Amino acid sequence: MFAQWELPLGIASYVLYDYVPDWSRYDNTIHTVIRAYQSAGKEKQHSSRFYAKIDETDRAQAAECGEDSLAVVFAIGESFIKSHATVYGYGLPTTPRLESEKENGNLVEFGGVISPFYGTTLSVKNMLCLNSFYSREKWCDGAFWPQLFRKAGYRTCVYDLKRSENKTTNGSFYEMYMPRVVSKCYSQVYDSCCAYDDELIKPFARDMEQAARLTFALVFFKGQHLPYDKRYPPERRVFGAEDIKRDEPWLTREKKEYIAAYDNAVRLNDSVLGEIYDILRTKNAMVVFVSDHGEEVYDYRDRANRPPMDETMKAGYAHCLHDVPCFVWMSDTYKSKHPEVAEAVERAKDNPYSHDRIGHMMLHMAGIQTQHYRPEDDILSPQYAPVKRYLSNRNEDFLYDYDEVVGGE
Repeated sequence: MFAQWELPLGIASYVLYDYVPDWSRYDNTIHTVIRAYQSAGKEKQHSSRFYAKIDETDRAQAAECGEDSLAVVFAIGESFIKSHATVYGYGLPTTPRLESEKENGNLVEFGGVISPFYGTTLSVKNMLCLNSFYSREKWCDGAFWPQLFRKAGYRTCVYDLKRSENKTTNGSFYEMYMPRVVSKCYSQVYDSCCAYDDELIKPFARDMEQAARLTFALVFFKGQHLPYDKRYPPERRVFGAEDIKRDEPWLTREKKEYIAAYDNAVRLNDSVLGEIYDILRTKNAMVVFVSDHGEEVYDYRDRANRPPMDETMKAGYAHCLHDVPCFVWMSDTYKSKHPEVAEAVERAKDNPYSHDRIGHMMLHMAGIQTQHYRPEDDILSPQYAPVKRYLSNRNEDFLYDYDEVVGGE
């Protein structure tokens, strides 16, 4: 609808430069309005293409599974800075449960995973669809791989702890909650808002007790999203400003308290993952956790949250905002039934990977056969082919080669 006005507005802006005093001060506003309408138009097109892909997959015999019994969980964290996890070398005990699972041989931490995006919307859309971002395919043109689990016979459940009261009109991936998608992709959507992530445990445990032969759970954590001190109950506070033993000149006591609040949110995230592992421990089960993107909390400069990149500090920015934690947990039963997968996980843990390709790994680990699977995008496959890992923006432009940005350290 806006397309018919785009050219006239552009011409008007150009002409009025000569006739209206100081018109240039309005130019940015007009171009911002034009870009906003263009973006809304593109979003609507992408949504329509996504719905068409859902319908196409629904009509096809898109997937099958050779497993007789398996519980699969894919958990998406929020704003998790990889370097704030003890399991990756952080100085405070933020991830004791993960470390314990690693020592017991059930958990493998992946060290080379990045997010191409610094925001949730495009991170999640590209993670949950099987498009090739590297090949410039849009998220809406790839199969929505949770639907393939449903097509392969899995009972598919969604637990979105960030879910608003009306996610059909807002949210990071509102399209996946439209009725036409829900009816074709999920067996159940847990839609009760939770104050804290640990409130997931009771309904999750109940559902796992009643689980079908094949069960897939897609979990969205609130994680470490702002405000950090609202992500855990007051009684779960472990760290305070006195525990932040750094001495950079910008670190006031108030900022150290801010960092400590973030680390407390990491600790709760760790606890919830540990409880999920406990619920699944005696089953044939596997859990993959990855964060949508990272964050900054005064890690290498006097800035926090997700500020713009400083061109003189690209490496620090890339590590904080784009390095993401990724953990693969496998029960003893899963490891004994799938020793070749367990070995592949161990071999792949340090390989470079971009999490927009992670759906192919999930299909592999879940034993799903489908024409949408590409072994070259599966980090566990012998045919895995590393590609350039680009850092992008909201327009999905390729801005930087991640490995070039951090390679000079």
